[in-house]
Amino acid sequence: MIKKILCLIDALGPGGAERQMVGLASMLKEKEYLIEVVYFEPKDFFVKHLEEAGIIVKHISAIQGKLKLLGSIRKEIVAFTPDVVISYLQTSCIIACLLKLTGLNYNLIVSERNTNLSKTFRDTFRFNLFRVANYVVPNSYSQQKFINDNFPFLREKNHVIVNFVDTEHFYPIPRERGNTIVVAATIWQSKNTLGFLYAMKILKDKGVKFHVKWFGKVKDQNSYLQECETLIEQLNLRKEVELLDKTQQIAQEYRKADYFSLPSFYEGTPNVICEAMASGLPIICSDVCDNSRFVENGSNGFLFNPNSPEDIANAIENMLDVSDQEYYSFCKNSRRKALEKLSKETFINSYLELLKVV
Repeated sequence: MIKKILCLIDALGPGGAERQMVGLASMLKEKEYLIEVVYFEPKDFFVKHLEEAGIIVKHISAIQGKLKLLGSIRKEIVAFTPDVVISYLQTSCIIACLLKLTGLNYNLIVSERNTNLSKTFRDTFRFNLFRVANYVVPNSYSQQKFINDNFPFLREKNHVIVNFVDTEHFYPIPRERGNTIVVAATIWQSKNTLGFLYAMKILKDKGVKFHVKWFGKVKDQNSYLQECETLIEQLNLRKEVELLDKTQQIAQEYRKADYFSLPSFYEGTPNVICEAMASGLPIICSDVCDNSRFVENGSNGFLFNPNSPEDIANAIENMLDVSDQEYYSFCKNSRRKALEKLSKETFINSYLELLKVV
């Protein structure tokens, strides 16, 4: 009998977790599962993609308040009668656990999309709720270790499934080497935009030629973005750094670029690094969490300390200084690593193994 699966996620905005959940839902649909996606925040970046894949999409407004939201999601689950609920992002995982505690009869797979740097009261609450889940699925080995170390009662349920990348959508093209660096990440504190800008100032003062296109602006403007734009003016980086809107055409932007950088303070498995690797770009990124599993110094990129603008600048300068022969070797190695480590087949087969058991 075909299993019915409800995917619950906070929003369908342009983030990495949303992209992975949309990909999972689409792949499960192709495997002839009956899929419904439910979200509650007013961000619909991926709704059209899901609808084109023939997937039922339901938006439940969060404006009604927390208790009414819980009640509305519960009604939707009762109406759909899923065999399995797969939840992405923290609030959705908490909701899925709480609703199961009300007596709803479904199997539950909760997903962990970031790496904890410390344990908070909210973390303790969340991970204790995960006792009712069948599986906990972090997308990084660093988060798996955090869970095992701090919540050992979840050890048997704790299974890493690394992000996938669509290597048919993200692919390299022959390129003449230039100096364009693309960044794809929300302009936010955790992504370290300010530190990156100070690093760019160091490079400019040394006479290094480069051009950065950071795709990370979203509709909801924030004070951090304004701070970054002000700093660009103060550091006289207007010609060198562009802060651009997030785009659904990021694959084309990777193919136009020469390098990819991500200066985050922490990550799970960053979708954008996976996509850039599949697009054949050398990677210059923070040496945090699982990044070193994908980026090898001197092979397909360089790692740096995100807390040091000087180290960020040095890593980028080192990349810009490699010979053309080395550069094209980096490009080939990125693509090869993506094909080996990040295939859709490995990703969906890992979920199918879990679904066989629940």
